[in-house]
This record gives sequence, structure tokens and C-alpha cells, in this order.
Amino acid sequence: MHIKDIKRMVKGCEEFYTKLYSTRRPHDQPFNVSDNTAGPPSPPNLPSKVRVAIKKLKRDKAPGEDNITAGILQDGREPVASIFVKLFNRCLIDGRVLSCWKSASIVILHTKGDKADIKN
Repeated sequence: MHIKDIKRMVKGCEEFYTKLYSTRRPHDQPFNVSDNTAGPPSPPNLPSKVRVAIKKLKRDKAPGEDNITAGILQDGREPVASIFVKLFNRCLIDGRVLSCWKSASIVILHTKGDKADIKN
């Protein structure tokens, strides 16, 4: 699809990402493990898995709303991993996540090809 009008391009991107990241469950309705018909509840997050996930983060990426970079998490080592394990497992038990985890800022960068083609 070719779009040359910037307002239509922004609107098209907004619609695309809204559809991509939308869920069928209203944000104010918590997820209950008993609602999960696909199988058994998720297992608890293990410290070793959290440590591996933190280690795999790319240090050169921009931080989120909390301004905590991947480097800060990686430099925090075991204390940070321990805190995240407790937090993630609490989210599983409660069936909820922090509201700030539901928001994102997406910056669209043109990398190659025709700027009017929304796929680029």
C-alpha cells in the first residue's frame, strides 16, 4: 500500500500497531489462570532463566519509561535477577501485570526503499 500523506501514514501505522498489540480481554479485567483453556498454568519463573534473559539483553537499546537500561540490569547481577523472579512470579500468581508494561513508544524509522510504501 502506497501512502504519500503523512497524516494517513501515521493513521495507518497507528491502526496496524493497535490491531497487532490489542487483546480480546479488556485491560481492567485480570487474567485468571483458570481462564487458560490451552493447558496447565505457566510454571514459575526460575532464577536461572531470568539470569539468562537479562544476560541476552542488548546494552545499546534505549530504556523504557523507567529509564533503566539493559546495562543497569546486567550490572546488577544476582540481586536484580532475584527481584525480577519474585516480581514475575507474583504476576503469575495474581494473574496481572504492571500497567506500565502495557504501554510502549514506537518510533518508525525508514530504512530502505520507497518512503511512501508503508511496508518500508
